[in-house]
Amino acid sequence: MAELMFGLNQTKKKKTVQAKVRKDKSEEWNYKAKGPDGLEQYRFNQTERDQKQKETARETKKNLKDIQAKGPDGLEQYRFEQTQKEAQWKQTGRDQIKDNTKFDMARSLFGGGEGGEEEEEEE
Repeated sequence: MAELMFGLNQTKKKKTVQAKVRKDKSEEWNYKAKGPDGLEQYRFNQTERDQKQKETARETKKNLKDIQAKGPDGLEQYRFEQTQKEAQWKQTGRDQIKDNTKFDMARSLFGGGEGGEEEEEEE
């Protein structure tokens, strides 16, 4: 008889465990979420804040592309002036080479010390 009672008791425990499992599963499916709380809420807010910052950075970069430069100033102005001086110096050198190719040593020596340009004007 003790064995029969033991078997019935095991069956009863098994049925109560199965009933509890069914109840838990039904509650799990019927769970009404109240929203994150505690650490979960903190992480949610942190992620949301990071996403907003990234979006702001993207918008800022996008808007900065539309800015029109008003002109060089400060160091840029100095570099611009130096570039202009160097370009002018190079052009002066090129022009000097062109003038030197027109120079005739014989005319300058025997023509009274003047360049060939004046004699061309006389002809």
